[in-house]
Amino acid sequence: MQHSPDSSSASSRPGYLAEVTLAMVRIRDTTASGRLSIRNGEQFGIAHLYFKQALLVHVAGDKRDGEIVLQDLLSWSKGNIRFDAAISVDYEDVTWQQAQIFARWLSFLEMRALLQGIPRSRLNGLMHSLTGSLPGQPLALPQEVKHYEEYSETAGIRQRQRIGGRVNQVVERAISKEQLQHVSHSAVRHMNTFVQQTGQVTQRFVKVLQEKRRS
Repeated sequence: MQHSPDSSSASSRPGYLAEVTLAMVRIRDTTASGRLSIRNGEQFGIAHLYFKQALLVHVAGDKRDGEIVLQDLLSWSKGNIRFDAAISVDYEDVTWQQAQIFARWLSFLEMRALLQGIPRSRLNGLMHSLTGSLPGQPLALPQEVKHYEEYSETAGIRQRQRIGGRVNQVVERAISKEQLQHVSHSAVRHMNTFVQQTGQVTQRFVKVLQEKRRS
């Protein structure tokens, strides 16, 4: 990627925003690979943006966190820029959070570009072209999907309760009060008979044991 003097090293002057915007345009137009270094012209700060065929693949700087580096860029109004095609990285670790901040920065540059005298035709969707292949924010799954097993078990319990309630309603409608009373009395009689028979069997068993002990 060839650079003119005004794009490879810009002094601290009001045209910084125009310089960095034109640098991004050239990276896009030439599908460049390399490192774009931006130094803050008002206070200490540096941002390194690594590109692979015009795709942002890594962010570094004086802050360890790439998100903070990009957040700083949003507030810079003066600085020096330099692009080194010979410097690259062998990995890609840009996160969707970094991609969102990078897109905001590019949108800001596009907005200020017209004020800096850059024709709209040169921008031509700069932000979309440089962020279209970056990671996007993952879709938020509904709670029912994230906790499927819990919701499935709860839904099953509720379903069984509803079915049980409906069965009870059907039984109540099908059996009259007199029939229910008859069933209840019959059940009590059968229970009493069972208890009596159980008692008699127990008494006989105890009597047999006593006789064996005596003998």
